[in-house]
Amino acid sequence: MKELKEFYTKHPDYLFFFISLEGVLGFIVLSLLYGNGFDWVTMGGSSQWNLTDFARHIYLASDLNRTYYYGNVASFPPLAYLFFALIYRINPSPIQNFSWLSYTYSPYIIIIYVMLLTNTVLAFVLAVNKITRTKLEKTLLICASLLCSLPFFAGAIERGNPVFLTLVFILFGLYLRDSKSPRLRELALIFLSAAVNFKIYPAVIGLLYVKEKRFKEAFRFVLYSLVMFFVPFIFTGGLEGLRTYFRDLTDLSGMTATEYMSFKHLTSSLLEFLGTGAKTADLAGKIAGPVCLVILLILA
Repeated sequence: MKELKEFYTKHPDYLFFFISLEGVLGFIVLSLLYGNGFDWVTMGGSSQWNLTDFARHIYLASDLNRTYYYGNVASFPPLAYLFFALIYRINPSPIQNFSWLSYTYSPYIIIIYVMLLTNTVLAFVLAVNKITRTKLEKTLLICASLLCSLPFFAGAIERGNPVFLTLVFILFGLYLRDSKSPRLRELALIFLSAAVNFKIYPAVIGLLYVKEKRFKEAFRFVLYSLVMFFVPFIFTGGLEGLRTYFRDLTDLSGMTATEYMSFKHLTSSLLEFLGTGAKTADLAGKIAGPVCLVILLILA
């Protein structure tokens, strides 16, 4: 047992592979025993929501002037909708005559998604290989383990969410940011800025530049991100589209964005998901925040 612990301490990646393989084998065994295995790893426990984050946003981008007038379902920055508009132009349908859910059955939508996913996976493998500097065999094992994990499958692949493409932008940006070539370092800023304008939260990566006192690059990162954010509004409703986007961004299911992402809400949602009653989960959420704050103050 001691030897095994020492081995995994020296090689934590093998522990990761072992846990991943165990999860995949468990999924296969349980599927054979009980059937309908995919119901456990899909949104809503059914195939009803397959590719919804892909089809829905293509639908929203079918008329860019109206993208941000569908309510808070149009949650991505405008650069992402230019990307989805391109996909719509490749696969046009009389989309105004039916709902976004129906667009999941439009001609060629599956083929387009498979092609996009295939190229994203290839880019992901290349980026991981460059960052980890491992042999190709080990890179493939890392990527296979990640792609079979629940966050990747249920959170990105099954939903068709652009978070996977965003991750590829981030990985290439992180790989190139320390390049000896000034041009490649600038390309890194563009990759990272593109990631910010598909999903807002990669903006925190700018703190890495600040921490390393690379203030000029941090400034250009902010500049590129702002340009990529505001310029596409020319095609997505102009100033009115911009105002609508910010209004909808702070209206998530009746809560402000701050309330939605609060520690209280995340804790109570997790506990309710794990099977506790709604009242118990809400009480635990209220208690968890102050307790964690006290712990942080003690450790500070």
